[in-house]
Amino acid sequence: MVVGGSSYAFSAYASYLKQLMHFEQYQLMLIATAGNVGNLLGFLGSITFDLFGPRPTVILGSSLLFASYFLQFVSAFFQYYDIVPWYPRHFSYFVICSFVFGNGAAALYTASVGTNVANFDVKIRGITTGFLVSALVCVNFINFF
Repeated sequence: MVVGGSSYAFSAYASYLKQLMHFEQYQLMLIATAGNVGNLLGFLGSITFDLFGPRPTVILGSSLLFASYFLQFVSAFFQYYDIVPWYPRHFSYFVICSFVFGNGAAALYTASVGTNVANFDVKIRGITTGFLVSALVCVNFINFF
């Protein structure tokens, strides 16, 4: 999950995206909100985890994350070098990519926490979940800030 990234780290590169793509602040807020909504509506990863287990869920989440990051990178790259003028650069394109990213992050989160919690006894699963989530937040905080 730490390698996959977090949709909450959008602010780390939001200012560069705003400058490069000539976005307004409200557009950046919509992009960030779409990532959070995608993370909260990550039903696809949960259903995949319940039906097929953790490996297909990790593959699904990684694929969604890669596709989203790659498409955003290509759009920013084309904007920076001013090539391929027909490639989408509108902020709604970034909103969709951010929503897809949020779904991928939710799938990775489901696979990582769900698999680890299943390894423990039913009586201590709540404590285990709390420890894993708080440790994940601390690691992300240390890495990004």
